[in-house]
Amino acid sequence: MRPVRFPANTSGSGPKGPGWAFRGERATIPVVAAVLLAIGCEAREPSSSAGGGVPPHSSAVDGKRTVSLSPAISATLADLGVGAAVVGRTPWCWAVPDEVPAVGSLLEIDYERLLAARPGVLLVQHGVAGLDPELERLALERGWAVGAWRLDRLADVDAMLVALGGMPPVAGDAEANRRLAARRAEIAAILAVRPAETAPRTLLLVSTDPPSAAARGTYLDELLMAAGGRNALAGREGYIGLSLEEIAALAPDATVVLRDEPAGREVALPAPLVDASGGRIAAVACREAFVPASVAPVAVEAIRSGLRSIDGGVR
Repeated sequence: MRPVRFPANTSGSGPKGPGWAFRGERATIPVVAAVLLAIGCEAREPSSSAGGGVPPHSSAVDGKRTVSLSPAISATLADLGVGAAVVGRTPWCWAVPDEVPAVGSLLEIDYERLLAARPGVLLVQHGVAGLDPELERLALERGWAVGAWRLDRLADVDAMLVALGGMPPVAGDAEANRRLAARRAEIAAILAVRPAETAPRTLLLVSTDPPSAAARGTYLDELLMAAGGRNALAGREGYIGLSLEEIAALAPDATVVLRDEPAGREVALPAPLVDASGGRIAAVACREAFVPASVAPVAVEAIRSGLRSIDGGVR
């Protein structure tokens, strides 16, 4: 059986899962230091020998057993209610239980663990170069269904949802498809929002040391607009490193700091940053904002709550 291959979407620029960094006008700004490191296991060549500890290939593998090489895709599967189908993940996939084996990431793959997971489905969030040829060869050899997407903008997330609706583990699951349709409707509503001219000029920071911000033309800018903010970095695109002096000169109406943490976690802000923002600043713990996924509406609401907490913000 040949694998199902879904075309990649290559438009836009922005968060790309583990291994991605925000590219600014001057430099690439790492958001999470760990993503710049290889995973803690050595990549090995694929092996199907029983002596290597990998079960031999069998056509009887459950077609819903899914390996997700993307925190964004894992978050989407969990959001749709089919997270239990994930039998292999990256070390950064917070949306599935820790008991699910980490088989690597697009930075480095442990092929023995990947094969030991005995998937029927391989889901990948890839970069500019596309799907790794070795993964593609292995999927063809093993008869895995493959979904591969570049997730840079909300339109990419919607395209992924359309594709997921027609493949396992979502296809045939009525509840998962109901949730998928609801999320697609929410994403369409987000994309339709355009902030008013009176909306607060908002600086949306994704890192504080050093400060880096989401400018126009990014996934997070789309979320900010839907939350009722107007990007303070109008005329600039991508993810941009800023000094405290530049933040003070921007004089935004509001500064929202996103942190890659579970909702509700207390977030401390550096005093110099608070001063540079004129005190009109809020920190929001929302790991959903850092994955371009079906959970985008959760991130929009978190950003909106941050704006509301600042005097004179969105009400």
